[in-house]
Amino acid sequence: MSIFHLSINPDVAAGPGCFTVLAEYQGVQGPSLPAPVKFVPSSKLTTLVRRLHSRDNINILNNIPPRFMSYWDQEDACTLIGEELFKTFFVGQALDRYKQYRMENSPPRIALHLPPELYTYPWEVLRDGITDNHGQFFSTLGSLIRYDEEVGDEVLVQTLENLDFLFLLSTPQDKSGIGSVEPIDKEVLKFLKVKPATYEGFLTGLQQRHQGLVFYGHGEIKEEGGVLNGALIFEREEQRFISKRFLSDTRPAYTIGNAIGRVVTQPLTAFILACESAWVDTGVGFDRSIAGALLKRTNMAFVIAAQTPIDFLAGQEIFEVTLKTLIEKRLPLDLALGVAREAVRENLELDLKRQVFAKLDWWVPVLYARAKNFHILPGPDERPVRIPQEPLAGSQLLATKEPIERPLAEVVGVSKAIWRKVKGFLS
Repeated sequence: MSIFHLSINPDVAAGPGCFTVLAEYQGVQGPSLPAPVKFVPSSKLTTLVRRLHSRDNINILNNIPPRFMSYWDQEDACTLIGEELFKTFFVGQALDRYKQYRMENSPPRIALHLPPELYTYPWEVLRDGITDNHGQFFSTLGSLIRYDEEVGDEVLVQTLENLDFLFLLSTPQDKSGIGSVEPIDKEVLKFLKVKPATYEGFLTGLQQRHQGLVFYGHGEIKEEGGVLNGALIFEREEQRFISKRFLSDTRPAYTIGNAIGRVVTQPLTAFILACESAWVDTGVGFDRSIAGALLKRTNMAFVIAAQTPIDFLAGQEIFEVTLKTLIEKRLPLDLALGVAREAVRENLELDLKRQVFAKLDWWVPVLYARAKNFHILPGPDERPVRIPQEPLAGSQLLATKEPIERPLAEVVGVSKAIWRKVKGFLS
């Protein structure tokens, strides 16, 4: 299963909004000839993207104001955005190479090498609106991968026989409650749980040998010295007479990235299941986001993060289905994430639970990569590298999948069933 690489490069000499595109994939000799592109986003595209990101409570196609954006409204918007991006950047010899690639490869694995000024677009809704009359979104049909062209050298990833993940479930009592995640603890996959999920515990956990990081909790955009920064919210213990509680401890992206970069040398895979952990804004350096800081300040090979707020049930489904697919089907990481996206998009259980936003969030996760080998667990014919499983000091494995309910539900006398419905986004 070859990966189709499309490089979009700014053409500074030609002026603002001008780019060249080149395409290549394994099986053809050399990249395509550069094709010029002039990208001036239409007002319709700009409006659709803004509303998709912000979840405006209006029907994005005909301005009828329902209570929530419906599933089909969003599907239509994603289709329009995805097809316009495809028609703009898949041109010239790049389009010819793409057509040849699709005839030779299934499912499609599309890797985009993007300049920073294009990061804000929801490329995960990209779809073929030219050659495929029944086009599907690449990120659910196969995969959609982003490469940050400013990160630098490729990270070499060995396919390992077993993986250890450092796991944090951060649920401060002064933030809205979120769902719980149950990592699959199997022979090939082990989890060291940092509990409580304090920043100090995180730093201690980094000293242990592991190949992955999972953070499930709250994220936010915070201003510091007049500059916006992405941040993750850890727990902070506060003693109160004979009891204690855990409150928010907000840590900016550069602090987290530097902490990992100082002590971790081997390539890692990170799942950052927190709101806006892959946030990016025009004029703000990508390393100000959590995803950017992990890519640029550490030896991270893969980062899966959220480009907007994400519903906790969608985040849980993305994480669990991706891991399950990795273990049971031994697919590469990008395709396993694609399976998880489709599971969220088509999950009838979420309909029954009236989780309006959860199904809409299939496009929100972003996969940034610095490596080309996505087989983090071995396929059927691969010979993996064995890493001995050593006991990790102070490790605790997750044993429960029950949602964590916060005292607020009890204080106001709301039943747990209703409380689950009104809990908001990870924020």
